[in-house]
Amino acid sequence: MKIGKKTAYTMAQSGDLPCFKVRDQCRFRRADIDAWIAEKVPRKDQGPEDE
Repeated sequence: MKIGKKTAYTMAQSGDLPCFKVRDQCRFRRADIDAWIAEKVPRKDQGPEDE
C-alpha cells in the first residue's frame, strides 16, 4: 500500500482500514485489504458515482 506502519495502524484504530484484533494487536487479512482498495479506487469501466 506504500504507507508507513504507523499510518496503517492509525487508520486501523480509527476504523478507516479493515482489521481485526488479537489481544492488543491489529491484524490485517489480505482479502479484506484488497476489497477495501477495490471499493476506494474507481474502475476504468465505471463512470463517476454521481452520474
